[in-house]
Amino acid sequence: MGLIIFMIMKKAKSGITYLVAFVLPVILVAIAWWLNGVYPGSKLSVLASDSFTQTVNFYDAFHDVLHGNQSWFYTWSGSLGVNFLGIYSYYLGGVVTPIVYFFSKSDMANAVYVITLIKIGLAGVTAFWYAKTSFRLQTWQNHLLALCYAMMSFGLAFAEQPMWLDTLYILPIIIIGINRVIDGKGGNILIFGYFLLFITNFYMAYIVGIFSFLYFCVGLYRRGELKQKLTWLAYGWRLVIALGLSAIIIIPTVVTMINTHIPLSKVNGLFTDNTGIWDLIIKNMVGVYDTTKFGTIPFVSVGLLPLIFAISFFFLKKITKKSKIGMAVLLGCLCLGFYFQPFDLAWQGGHFPAMFLFRYSFLFSFLVIQLAGEAWETKPSFKLLSRIIISLGILMIVAYFGSFGHYHYLSVFNLLSTLIILAAYLVLFSLLTTDRQSVQKGIVIILSIMCCVELTGNAYGIFLGTKKEWHYPLNRLYTQNYPAISKIVSKYQKKDVPLRMESMDPVSRNDGFNYNYSSINLFSSMRNRPFMQQMNKLGYRSTGDNLNLIYGNNTVLMDSLLGNQLIIAKGKVNRVGYQTQPDVKPYHVYKNQYAAGLGTVTNDRILKLKLSNTDNLGNQSQLLNDLSQQNQTYFKQQALKLLPSPGARISIQNNQFYGNMPSDQSVQRLTWKVKIPAHQQAYLSLYPLSGTNLGGLMSEVKVDKQGVNLTSRNSMTGQYIDLGNYKKATTITIHTNIWGSKQFRMVMPNVILMNTNRYEKSMTEVQRHAAKLKISGDTITGKVNVNRKNQVLVTSVPYDDGWRLTVNHQAASLKAIGGAFVGVKLHKGQNQVQLKYRPSGWYVGVIISSISLVLLIGEMVIKKRKNN
Repeated sequence: MGLIIFMIMKKAKSGITYLVAFVLPVILVAIAWWLNGVYPGSKLSVLASDSFTQTVNFYDAFHDVLHGNQSWFYTWSGSLGVNFLGIYSYYLGGVVTPIVYFFSKSDMANAVYVITLIKIGLAGVTAFWYAKTSFRLQTWQNHLLALCYAMMSFGLAFAEQPMWLDTLYILPIIIIGINRVIDGKGGNILIFGYFLLFITNFYMAYIVGIFSFLYFCVGLYRRGELKQKLTWLAYGWRLVIALGLSAIIIIPTVVTMINTHIPLSKVNGLFTDNTGIWDLIIKNMVGVYDTTKFGTIPFVSVGLLPLIFAISFFFLKKITKKSKIGMAVLLGCLCLGFYFQPFDLAWQGGHFPAMFLFRYSFLFSFLVIQLAGEAWETKPSFKLLSRIIISLGILMIVAYFGSFGHYHYLSVFNLLSTLIILAAYLVLFSLLTTDRQSVQKGIVIILSIMCCVELTGNAYGIFLGTKKEWHYPLNRLYTQNYPAISKIVSKYQKKDVPLRMESMDPVSRNDGFNYNYSSINLFSSMRNRPFMQQMNKLGYRSTGDNLNLIYGNNTVLMDSLLGNQLIIAKGKVNRVGYQTQPDVKPYHVYKNQYAAGLGTVTNDRILKLKLSNTDNLGNQSQLLNDLSQQNQTYFKQQALKLLPSPGARISIQNNQFYGNMPSDQSVQRLTWKVKIPAHQQAYLSLYPLSGTNLGGLMSEVKVDKQGVNLTSRNSMTGQYIDLGNYKKATTITIHTNIWGSKQFRMVMPNVILMNTNRYEKSMTEVQRHAAKLKISGDTITGKVNVNRKNQVLVTSVPYDDGWRLTVNHQAASLKAIGGAFVGVKLHKGQNQVQLKYRPSGWYVGVIISSISLVLLIGEMVIKKRKNN
């Protein structure tokens, strides 16, 4: 009985130590956020940067998946429809994300806050486990190392990208597994770690995969066992099994990435941008934050305490020469990436990041923790530690004064606080040399408190930097419109077809995921890039790597062809065919009487449709003519007259006009006049050319007596600004304000006129030939009757190889209409059509995962029998 009580107490004590490892970083990070005005119920939300536009909205979608309101494979919320498993594989993997189930969608900002803290806490738990199993240290020492790891600067600075934080708690598990394989012990922990890594985030899996292999090689080298074939086989077998188990996610993701056709980045120089000789010294000071945009240097700090011991690793005689060389090489591989473009590119998968640079820098932080643990267990002398502390202080002073302003974000406070903490550690280390146990215990407590103060101060400084650069947005920006938009969606949503609607005043570029309607807008690293490229040819802005597809500033013709049923706006909308519905404050609601259905039957001439790279209005006209079986001209251009504009600083040449302002914030005010004929929908065409700072260029357009007052960012919207619907001939005055770029160059603005009579006639024909299709999750079904040969069902569903088509229960091949939309060739008579979505590679992944699971179970059974 006494033995049982002893075992229970021992396990309880162990559980408490792990609980402390979890709770402590959570509390300290929460305090740092609280000091910056972010906490549950605060005015500010944690949704900085991409958390506002991506993370919280994708959490909303996953919430719907968990509640059975959306398919795990496909979502209709963004870009008219997109592979949701792909979004999951990058943004939503990990053991923590399912917590969103317990939050309401209107409270999802708090879910992001809680999930981020839990991931940081889990990093503390696994780091404590790693320290406990790897080093011969006292519990308090393991706790300090785990705390420093959990609160590394990388995790804090990149907290607005929480999908990368899972890797921080998975990495120690993988390293524990590798150490056990090298030791000849059981390797199931390695399988579990790799499996968790691969299904959580494929991008980080690539980075950690490279690092862990290098770590394995260095581990064998340190022991002089590089030629141990059995160890190599044990490692390779576990890696293969883990990859196989995760194939259910990895295979479809890889296929999606291949189909996305993103070219590899090109090296344009030897050195990485903004590098300096003092980078690693500067970024180890307390509270240093430069930027997470372009021009940053790596976030590597895990606190001064581990840094001191990590440096001592290379000066300790008890540590072998091989160990020092091996770890120096491993550190050097990371540093090569920090300073040289080719290595930086290799670490990040052949693509230079769009902001949030050096995404592998957390590996440097981990190595600092490992080196610190190995050095600390050898009990380095106070003489060595004092020399290191003094040298660090001198280096930091030299870096501050000798960088000549290169590190402009570095303040005197950063330097002084760092020097004070170094001095405090120096004093405490000297006191630890005493033989009096009571004094030592007191010093340990003070040392631990000092470490907590340093880490909290560092977290505060980084969050303050995030607040200044990205801003922690007000909670109400996310929540205030939720009741109104939810009411509108629930009123007009049908059970069998997603509601396609758009907001003229979007909260973010992924609102459809939040409010559960089908939108053209999408901002995601996982997307149907070929489709988005074709949509750009149809007038929707999607350029470069096509990370965005933007609804704003296109024609009503495309609105109707894509089946957009509703527009909501805080201002007035005057578009042909859009009928005013009862307001839901603060929104006006407009219903499109010419919205096409999900599918339209037309002749097979449309199979020859090829979209031009240069004429988006021509593409729109051709698509409508093919669908309506008409031959109409819908658009024409009308020249504008530039009126005298006091203070204008422009020049006009070769149908282009140039602006040259005193500063980026100077406003170029121009006034134009034009006569609009009767029965026209009018658009102002504003198209900036290369050489303009598109990132900052803004345009505001006002039309007298028409209620038009639109502001748009030119890099993020299309070129056609809606001037209204004119049933009678009208002369209008247009006021344009342009700012955000000191110099800009544009095609000479003109007015695009769309003939509303011809448009109405053609759209009526499209609606007359509509097919009745129903959607249930990831499946489209419908009966389509045709009385002629050579007919095609054209849908507004984005073309994707993942769609599986059956016609009359027989497998059939899809057609890509204009390279953009799903098309189906029909037989004369009745056609029972079914489209079911499974990401390409899904079934192969299921088979490989199943085989791998059988092999793993078989291995475990065989081992168990041998042991028995």
